Amino acid sequence: MNNNLLVPHFDDEKDDSLNLILTVAKDVPKCLIIALTGYLDRLNEQFFRNQIEKVIASKYSVLILDCSHLILPDDDSLLVLAKISYPYKDKIMIVNLKERYHESLELIGIAKDFVFKNNIEEALVETSFNK
Repeated sequence: MNNNLLVPHFDDEKDDSLNLILTVAKDVPKCLIIALTGYLDRLNEQFFRNQIEKVIASKYSVLILDCSHLILPDDDSLLVLAKISYPYKDKIMIVNLKERYHESLELIGIAKDFVFKNNIEEALVETSFNK
């Protein structure tokens, strides 16, 4: 599906190292799943920020970030994910984050600020209860 149909102008900006695919969560109103594929680092930080802001400005009130295919090459990259997600932490759930990344967030003391789920199904169940 064309991302622009879900969020206007979403695909107007592209990055070769990070791809975001949008999917509407079935049976959960105003919930959008964002599959992240590729690398997240300081070089594409502004692109990622712009894309998340476009989604936040649209009609969706709950975002599920699927990190199953996300590569964070270093701790700075992990901080990019946390820094961009933090202002919207009440709207974002992070799923399928590799255990070592989650452990790193715990070590620096910011894991408690986010909602983590093992998979999309768990996130959808929690989201549907909190409607």
